[in-house]
This record gives sequence, structure tokens and C-alpha cells, in this order.
Amino acid sequence: MLALFAAIPMLAEPRMDNALGHLRANADGIAVVLSGSESAGRALKTFRADGYVKMTLDGTLRAEFMSYESSAGSRTLERTHWIVVDGKNIFSYQTRGNQYSSLSMEAEPPPKTLRTINNLVSGKLKPIVQLFQDIHNPVEWQPWMLQARRSEEGTDILYGTGTETGHFYRFRVPENDDNQSALTDIWYGYRVPERTVDWHMTVAPGGIPANVQFRFVPPAGSRAVALPASNTVQPN
Repeated sequence: MLALFAAIPMLAEPRMDNALGHLRANADGIAVVLSGSESAGRALKTFRADGYVKMTLDGTLRAEFMSYESSAGSRTLERTHWIVVDGKNIFSYQTRGNQYSSLSMEAEPPPKTLRTINNLVSGKLKPIVQLFQDIHNPVEWQPWMLQARRSEEGTDILYGTGTETGHFYRFRVPENDDNQSALTDIWYGYRVPERTVDWHMTVAPGGIPANVQFRFVPPAGSRAVALPASNTVQPN
């Protein structure tokens, strides 16, 4: 049975804070994969986004993010955006236009690097980058939908306007026998007449594939372009 949302004030989420703290301390990196579909009328598109982040022993952040989408009516996913953080620079490649930009992030703290990346991405990469921002921001977690209604269903925490109409986030945060929490899955749903969006995100500590090297090699024929100033994060 779908959970019924109760209109209650926003509360602290110690289970989420606990789970994010364990992810923050993971030395083997974190892999996040998001997949889903979007329909508008009779047109259906599928999408996927991947995010991999690992901290080196000296506290340097390395990361790789990729997004893929299909054309309406097609099941073939094509890469749309690729971001690499190699420890010194951020590279952002857009398939459309076959072009890439880069900027230095050497000596930046991880939260600032992730804020910069959040300014570079759009679409289905946004929630992945937001999750990594939450992981590397050691303050009390804030729900992704402010002023939303909250409910619980088993090990899941839900925020939203409903699960049949409107939109919602569902966070799966099971606890072990020692009351230690783990964030394993996130679901999102958006449903209004003539349009639906659904996706599922998995969170896997230590699940970074061997072929993810955090190394950017410009695709054949691509050209370097300047990054707009509006896409960078200014010093605090």
C-alpha cells in the first residue's frame, strides 16, 4: 500500500545524517547510478546518469559523472554530458557541439568543487551531484523538498505531495542491529496529466568500476571552449 503523507513540520533526520556520515568516511569511493523514464503524451524517453567519487589520502576529490538519454521512441541511450575531476582540474564535455571546457580546482576543498560541478550539470545529473554535496557537507541534512509533507513506510522516508499525483522522493535508509544507518536507494516520481517522470538511484560504497580512471581524454574532433563565468563558484 502506498504511504499516506501527513502534513507535519520539517524535523531533523538523524538516520539520514548517520547514513551520510558513513558514506563520507568510506575510503573506497562511492558509486551512484540513476535510471528511469519520462513520458509526455505518447512520447517516451529513457535516461541514465552515473556518478563516481573518491577521496585520496590527502583529501583531494576525484570524480566522474556521465549522463545518457534516448530519443523519443528509441531505446538506445546516447551520452549527453561527461564530467571528470582528476584532482587538479574539472573537465566538462558536451556531446552536443562536441566541445569541452576546463577549469582548475587545485587546492579547493571538496564542497566547493562539488558546488562548481552542480553549476555545470543539469537534468538527471542534478540529484546525483546533490547527493554527493550532502555527503561531503558535514552539517544537518536538509530534505530535497522543503515545505513537503513527510511520512515513513518501513525503512523508507518519503517527502512530497503524494505518490499517485504530484511528486515525491523516497529514501531507503535501513538500520542494522547497532542502530547504524545506510542509504541504499532513492526513488523519485512526478505525475501530472500528460507527463510522468520516474527514476531510481542506487548508492554503492566501494562500487566504482575498474574502468573509471578519473582521467579526461578529449573525444576525437572535440574542441576546447571557454567556460561561462556564470558556471563557476566564486570564493566565499
